[in-house]
Amino acid sequence: MYRRTLEEYRGEHERHIIQLTRLIQGSGGTPIEASHIPSGAFKLAVRAIGNLGGDRAVLLAFKSNEGQSRDKYRRHADRPHAPDVADVLRRAANDEEKHYAWVSATLNQLDAGRDTAIGKVEGAFETAHGKMADVMESAERKVMQSVDKLRGK
Repeated sequence: MYRRTLEEYRGEHERHIIQLTRLIQGSGGTPIEASHIPSGAFKLAVRAIGNLGGDRAVLLAFKSNEGQSRDKYRRHADRPHAPDVADVLRRAANDEEKHYAWVSATLNQLDAGRDTAIGKVEGAFETAHGKMADVMESAERKVMQSVDKLRGK
């Protein structure tokens, strides 16, 4: 029932990746192919939860991932960047806001909104997921910066 919307959103995620890859390559950088290794195990666990039961479970797992994406894109979109970078980040942040608003409204319709017992559990999970991913990605970024220094970049 929600497949078409989720496929549309996946297409938007793929567009984000393509646009960010072009920006990185255009500035002489090399995009990291495995950028989700640090939080990958956690995301796999989220997906596994979704696979256990129906639309509501899939949407709860999707919401957790979208919350992290929304927050990350918004943080970066709010920082100063070159106009082309700022444009890509702003559009991606707006897409993620749209995804999150849709899944939140849909979960409310399925009696799994923020004020329900399952919604509260998911909210706590989403918060932990975001914090853990941020810490791990920060560490990954520091490692990549160290590698760049060793390469003389």
